[in-house]
Amino acid sequence: MGDGLRIRVDWPRKPDPLHKVMVDYYVGVRRAIAEGKSGYGENMEFEAQASTSQWIRGFTDQGETIRGTARLYDVEVAAVFDGKGAQVNACVDESDVTVVSASTGKPIARQPDWMRKPYFQTVLAHRADDGVWRIRTSQTEQGRCT
Repeated sequence: MGDGLRIRVDWPRKPDPLHKVMVDYYVGVRRAIAEGKSGYGENMEFEAQASTSQWIRGFTDQGETIRGTARLYDVEVAAVFDGKGAQVNACVDESDVTVVSASTGKPIARQPDWMRKPYFQTVLAHRADDGVWRIRTSQTEQGRCT
């Protein structure tokens, strides 16, 4: 996807539609960065869309993009709440991803530390009255993935 960015997804043996919520979110956000977009908001509630788009602009406003291969693995539905809410977790390995100048393609001098080790990502989703699962929030945590 994008110029020089690949994402490998290790799908669970028994995929659940909620796994796709996490994967679509992760892929969509990284695609937005790789393509130099100003945000991403597909199947997201307003606050999640605003904070995610702000994070994306942290790259694109600086003229940066990402290249390399990322891996999303151990995708799991951790909880479903009354059929209307869900928590989906995954491990993310971006150790082979590099932040580069969008204009030159050269790596920026200081690479983000958080990209060097696998990290744990959680999304909380809500099923709206139209039946669509939308991301309410996401968060990351170090140390839970190897």
